[in-house]
Amino acid sequence: MDVEGLPRTRTKVMLNLAAPAGSFRWWRLPADGVGLARMEFMVTHYVRIHPMALLHPERLDAEDRRVVDELTDGYTDRRAYFTDNVAHGVARIAASRWPDPVVVRASDFKTNEYARLLGGRPFEPEEANPMIGWRGASRYYGPGYREAFALECQGAVPAPGTMEFHHGGQDAFGHQRFGGIGPRLAAEIEHWLGKEARPVVLGHVQRGGTPTALDRVLATRFGWHAVEALHEGTFGHLTALRRTRIQLVPLAETVGRLRTVPPAQWVEARAVL
Repeated sequence: MDVEGLPRTRTKVMLNLAAPAGSFRWWRLPADGVGLARMEFMVTHYVRIHPMALLHPERLDAEDRRVVDELTDGYTDRRAYFTDNVAHGVARIAASRWPDPVVVRASDFKTNEYARLLGGRPFEPEEANPMIGWRGASRYYGPGYREAFALECQGAVPAPGTMEFHHGGQDAFGHQRFGGIGPRLAAEIEHWLGKEARPVVLGHVQRGGTPTALDRVLATRFGWHAVEALHEGTFGHLTALRRTRIQLVPLAETVGRLRTVPPAQWVEARAVL
């Protein structure tokens, strides 16, 4: 089929690529980049070793350890073997679509697929249905894989001049504080979706407790309804949350009587807290 005469669509059309080797077979397609480049196939084709096996070779049997040693020969740091090979796969896909964007997704193998990688069996559970098992985000933060997920992220660094981070000192535990990612992500979302996006920095709310996104959105809803009440000339009310709806409540209802804690709740609080 002659693709040169195909008209451009109003909707961006992006490719879904698995193996990096296929990127130069499809580079002539009139696409707007790659919307999904799957890292697990870069691991399969280039790394071939389970990432946890690179980090913990002491858990491998003698034969697997021998093959791992052969594949990583020349690398004093086996983490570099992983990042170099993944970067090679990403670069091959990116080069085929330059200057269009390429979106890379972290690995999403199922446990049986991870187990088939060299040195993978000591790190993978046997599951009756791996399709709905330990995979995706639950794997990324799980204690059995998060070291490997950190390895997947290690090779992804911002291109020079494309992203700024602001160092904010250290927290009470000695961890480096960073800032600036929120406005950057908001700008990217706004660019790609064509919708206004606002970064939100969570802060402690008046009622106390750990701040959450729900509290931040709730505060915005309260403010919007309060402004609407002023616009309509409704005074002497406050905004209140009743179930999931924001309602205006007369101030007289809130200050006209003393509200006390029921004795049963007080006993419960003393026992629990």
